[in-house]
Amino acid sequence: MRVLQFTPDQNALGVTTEYFHTNLNPFFGTEEFQLWSLNNPDKRIKDAWNTFKWPAKDIICDFTGDKEYNRTKSKQNSFSIWQQRTKPFNFMDEEMRLFRGMRLESYFESDNSFL
Repeated sequence: MRVLQFTPDQNALGVTTEYFHTNLNPFFGTEEFQLWSLNNPDKRIKDAWNTFKWPAKDIICDFTGDKEYNRTKSKQNSFSIWQQRTKPFNFMDEEMRLFRGMRLESYFESDNSFL
C-alpha cells in the first residue's frame, strides 16, 4: 500500500478502487499467505534481525559461494529511495483518492467503539 503514497501527481487521478484491485497485490494480500506467515515464523528470521530473508540469502550463497555476503548482508531501507523521488501523498480516502492534506474533521469520529 505504501507505494501508492508515492504516485506521481500526473497519475494520481488514475488510482481508483478498480485500479487497486486489478494492478496491486499486497505482500500479505491473501488469507492463505497471512496464515502461512503466522504459522512459519522460522522461515522469516532465525535468531536476529540480520537473518532477515535468510532463505533468499542462502540461495544466493549457494550460487555464488560467498559466505561473507550471507553472514553480513543486512536489510536495506528501500523506503528512502521512494522518498527521494517524489513528494508523498499523506492521505487516501475510501474512494482511493490521494491527498497531501485534508480536513481530518470529516473523518474523525470521537464517539467510536475503539477501546
